[in-house]
Amino acid sequence: MSRRHRYRTAVTWTGDVETATALHADAAKACFIAASVNFPVRHEPTVRVAG
Repeated sequence: MSRRHRYRTAVTWTGDVETATALHADAAKACFIAASVNFPVRHEPTVRVAG
């Protein structure tokens, strides 16, 4: 059994997509929920430019 966390984030500038994606990767490593369960949790962020 495994679970997925699908995050959706909107940024206002194209240059922020890479930064937001990197922040999601850092958050996944520190995820309390994923560390608290005994099955794999995959993080699947989606970052888009708003507007």
